[in-house]
Amino acid sequence: MKCNNCGAEISDEARFCEKCGAPVSSDAASIPAAGEAIPAPKPLEQPLSAGAVPFVPMAPAPRAMPRSMRAPRPYEPRPGFSPAQPGTSKPKRASSLADLAAQVPPAPDPELPREQREDEAALATDQATWDKYPAANAGSGLSSPEDEAREARRREREEEQRRRKEAKERREQAKREERERREAERAAAAAERAAAAEADRRAAEQALEPSAEEPPAPADPDATTQFRIPSAQEAPMAVPARPGVSRRAIVAIAAAVVIAIVGVVAVGAMSRPGQAPVDAPGQSEPKDDSANAGSNPTDSGNDADDSVAVKSSVEDYSWDELSELSAQIAAADSDSAAMEIAKKHNLCTASGKLDGKQTKKLQLSDGKTVTMRIVGFRQDDRADGSGKAGITMISEDAAATRYVSQAGSYSGWEGSELRTWMNDTLLSELPDEVSSKVVEVSKKTVGYGSTTATSVTDKLWVPSFSEVVGKLTAGMKRAESYVPEGDQYQLFSDEGVKWGGTYSILGTKGSDAYWWLRSIDPLNAQYYLCVSESGEPWYSHLPATEHAILIGFCL
Repeated sequence: MKCNNCGAEISDEARFCEKCGAPVSSDAASIPAAGEAIPAPKPLEQPLSAGAVPFVPMAPAPRAMPRSMRAPRPYEPRPGFSPAQPGTSKPKRASSLADLAAQVPPAPDPELPREQREDEAALATDQATWDKYPAANAGSGLSSPEDEAREARRREREEEQRRRKEAKERREQAKREERERREAERAAAAAERAAAAEADRRAAEQALEPSAEEPPAPADPDATTQFRIPSAQEAPMAVPARPGVSRRAIVAIAAAVVIAIVGVVAVGAMSRPGQAPVDAPGQSEPKDDSANAGSNPTDSGNDADDSVAVKSSVEDYSWDELSELSAQIAAADSDSAAMEIAKKHNLCTASGKLDGKQTKKLQLSDGKTVTMRIVGFRQDDRADGSGKAGITMISEDAAATRYVSQAGSYSGWEGSELRTWMNDTLLSELPDEVSSKVVEVSKKTVGYGSTTATSVTDKLWVPSFSEVVGKLTAGMKRAESYVPEGDQYQLFSDEGVKWGGTYSILGTKGSDAYWWLRSIDPLNAQYYLCVSESGEPWYSHLPATEHAILIGFCL
């Protein structure tokens, strides 16, 4: 049979042409021509019986279309679409029983307890999953920014503790080496003194030992009579024995005198520094006291000691020189005389003011450098009652970040954790040339719920509220309840600092943080007063908050 559409040979049982796809029908008139619409089905004249299916004409099958090969597109991963990211590959499908067995994790040892076998199986499965998709699991351990910041602070604290521990060990090692060196020097000096004493004793014995044979006296041509030396044939004359002390007794007396002299010299050498040497009898000379007048900086007098050369700035002085100038200022007859010493050595301006430029760098043992500035002269009392400390200094930037009390207790400065940490840990981080020059002073403090100020002795401290802002006026809400803890320092007074303003001299340099004062807020004793990073001295925060710590000490 042939197709009515294309004329191709088709089988008798075919319903569609295998070449063109046209339906096969014996009625050629029922086949629509090309381009004509398929006529709508005619309604049935008789209703269908139960279970019969109406005949619906079908549209002609689509024409066959030629297919051509298409080049594959490159793989472009989309974020979040698939766990497989660039650089990773999905596991290959097992092609044999050996490959399938290699992908199965090994079975746990049956000899192990049941719980351990289950744990090992779970670990093996987790490890296999991790090995398959390493890039997908790479970010699974990331935490929130708050956790990362907290972890960073924890690592910083651990690193800081490690540096402090290493610095402390280095200082202890240096001290041990210094003690060993001094002991070795003392032993060597003692050995040298003993050797010198032995040599002197032997020299004294040899000097007192008479020679076995005296050399003959030279002939004097001017002498009228020469003594005749007896010849060997002549009989020797009998020499009478010399009366007095024997030779052995003289040697013993000389040895005793030498030993006594060596002992006196040794005692003088081992005496403490500054002790006047012991003069030998008969060798004392009158001392000229006028040559040493004024050499002691603690001596009273209006004339300052010129032993420290004048330099252009505070930074140019060494810590030893600043300590000596502080002693001279403390020993002056009056505040005006002390200020003349400060102006002469450029420790303040020419008019006697402080403007915050009188600074000197201080490097701690952990490598951090802070800038110390002079804030006052003769303003703090020495703890030993010997008078005023000459120079007071406070850092202008943070030496560390610390809390007043980690437990949140409100005991005041006297019982705070910050005070213990500063006079123990922080003091040990100062270089020896500074820590040896820091003097202990009395600082006023008000405890929790107290209405009076008491004194404590400290080497390192943070300033109080009154030492920064001075006297409080009636317009401040804390004026009636606050108890002053010291007078305002000259630097803050010269800069016009008061309780109700913002001052750049109080802002922390090089850090963006509040800094602690040692005063409790009188309006709420559960808070401590602090200064903002921009220089506003009226804030108060909880004691467990970490803020900057400014070092204060006196020379």
